[in-house]
Amino acid sequence: MAWQKIDGLLTHLSVGPQGELWGTNRENEVFYRTGFYGAWQKIEGQNLKMIDVGPNGLVVGCSPNNSIYVRENISQHVPIGTGWMKLNGSLKYVSMGADGRIWGVNSSNSIYTRGIYDQKWTSISGKLRRIHVSANGKIWGVNSSNTIYYRDGITPENPIGESWTSVSGSLTHLCAGNLEVWGVNSSGKVFYRRGSGDESWRKIPGKMKLVHCSPANVVWGINSSDEIFFYDSTSS
Repeated sequence: MAWQKIDGLLTHLSVGPQGELWGTNRENEVFYRTGFYGAWQKIEGQNLKMIDVGPNGLVVGCSPNNSIYVRENISQHVPIGTGWMKLNGSLKYVSMGADGRIWGVNSSNSIYTRGIYDQKWTSISGKLRRIHVSANGKIWGVNSSNTIYYRDGITPENPIGESWTSVSGSLTHLCAGNLEVWGVNSSGKVFYRRGSGDESWRKIPGKMKLVHCSPANVVWGINSSDEIFFYDSTSS
């Protein structure tokens, strides 16, 4: 199966547990869509440069000046929520976990985490440029040299884990699903692998600057022209 294009232009997107899409464009406007066949709906109230939807449907994002916002009152009956709540701190990239824990990196690539209702950010050793929390709670990231890492030792009793382990390969952006990790390299080539084991990366046809996994075995991507595509990962 080839990548299939849908309407719209975005610079960043994320997929929720029901296949819902949240994204941002070059003007830092925020948009929502119910899935493949929905229509894009502009979400007012706050400009964001990136956005992430957790496996629990909670939404977090960063503004152009690195302020952090969470979407309030998202529910089955109000899937777009009712407003934005600003969190303390300054981060350039964030990701939401299933347990409501946010992971992020700042302008110096320092790593931080906190529960959504906590007041204090916990500093995590290491440096990453991008970070992502998978649906099963695994933490993945890439650093400024495009080296890939995952977090060891995460348990319900120790949600921040113990240390970082490097993985073979070189990526500029990645997304971790339940069983697979997808990413793109500096040339826009797309790769995936089955988690943190020893399996090598497999190349997927097409070029993207960003990819994001969904729970429904669908991978979404944005190319260098900000066009939006999806790919059925069961065909890979």
